[in-house]
Amino acid sequence: MILASLSVFNGCTPPTDTVEPAAKTETAATGESSTHDSSAAKSKAAPLPVHQPKFSDDAYLMAALDGNMQVIEMAIKSGTEIGVKNERGHNALHLAAYNGHDEVVKFLLRNKFDINERDSEGKSALIHAASGDFPKTVELLIDNGADVNLKDETEGFTALMMAAAEGQMKVVEVLLEHGADKTMKDVDGDTAEVFARNNKHFEIADLLADKDQEATEKETTDSDVVDEVKGSKESE
Repeated sequence: MILASLSVFNGCTPPTDTVEPAAKTETAATGESSTHDSSAAKSKAAPLPVHQPKFSDDAYLMAALDGNMQVIEMAIKSGTEIGVKNERGHNALHLAAYNGHDEVVKFLLRNKFDINERDSEGKSALIHAASGDFPKTVELLIDNGADVNLKDETEGFTALMMAAAEGQMKVVEVLLEHGADKTMKDVDGDTAEVFARNNKHFEIADLLADKDQEATEKETTDSDVVDEVKGSKESE
C-alpha cells in the first residue's frame, strides 16, 4: 500500500495594485480659465488614497507552506481569515507542519488554532509532519496537545504508520517516546511495522517489532522443550 501524501498546490502572489493619480486637466485652448475651473483641476490632479489590499487565500496558504512569517502576518492584518482552507481541506497549520516550519506552527498555535483539525482526508497536522524528517515539529505538536494516535478518516493511517512508511527513524522514535501505539492497524489490517518492512525500512521495522511478544513466544517454546525433556527422563 502506498500512503497518500500531501500535494503542493500553486498559490498566487498577493495583489499589488495601486491607484494611479488622475490626469491633470489642461487649460482651455483659448488660455482662459476661471477660479472654479482651476480648483476643479487641482481636485482631479490629487491622488486617491491607497489602501492595503486583502491578500488572496492562496497567497496566505502558500506562505504557510513556505514558512514565510512576514507574508502570513501581513495577510492576516489585511483581513485574510487565519483558518481558511484550500480545496483539499488543508489549513495553514497542515501546510506549515508538512514542511516542518516550527516558527509558523508556534505562531498559529498561539492564535488558538485547532491542533487536531482534519483535512478532507481526515489527516491532522501531526500526520502530515510525521511524513518528513521533522522530529522537532512532531514533538512540538504533541507537546501542544496533538493526538499521537489519531487515525485519518480514509485509510486509517496514524502518524506512526506515516513515519514508518517514509523511513523517518527519528520521528518514529519521538512518536514511540510519546505513547504512539505500534499495534494499531489501518483499514487493511496493517501495522506501522508492516509499512516499514514493505518499504524496506528494516531498521525501523525491527524497532517496531513486538519484542515482548517474541520473548513470550520464545519462553513458551523453551518451557515446552524443558518439560518434554523432563518427561522423557522420568519415563526412563
